[in-house]
Amino acid sequence: MKDNIINSFYAKLERNSYSIPLFLILSILDVFINFPLSFIFGYFNSDLLISFDAETPLGEIFFYSVLIGPLFETFVFQYLIINVLLFFKFKYVLILLISSVCFALDHSYNLVYVAFAFISGLFYASYYMYLKSINYKKAFLNVWCIHLLYNLLVFILSDLLKF
Repeated sequence: MKDNIINSFYAKLERNSYSIPLFLILSILDVFINFPLSFIFGYFNSDLLISFDAETPLGEIFFYSVLIGPLFETFVFQYLIINVLLFFKFKYVLILLISSVCFALDHSYNLVYVAFAFISGLFYASYYMYLKSINYKKAFLNVWCIHLLYNLLVFILSDLLKF
């Protein structure tokens, strides 16, 4: 995969991160972009941010949204889609868009969720592709951890603390 602006950004961020793992920096960026937007939309219409039935047990929400969801989604939307498209030599930007759109459409609870998921999907796909470009063997694990951390934070704030 040839050098591009996103890979250059990640490489520069990694060099200047003062030993903070890049996946942690991206987790924080994902939160700082999506949380203010969700707060604004949720302020005007709280129903836009509901994804589980009110009677779903917390353990079930945790299991599906924090553990299984990120694992399955990382496998399908980053690992599988990106590797298949790379095999067929699709252009970098097109791979990012296809992966992110598919990821977003999987979160089609409502239009707001789709938009937020598209943003996160861009983070996850571009980071996965960056790690692959530097031949990092744990690209899947890193992206899954970012997604898991994000969903864990959402679970804590929205399902446990009702924030």
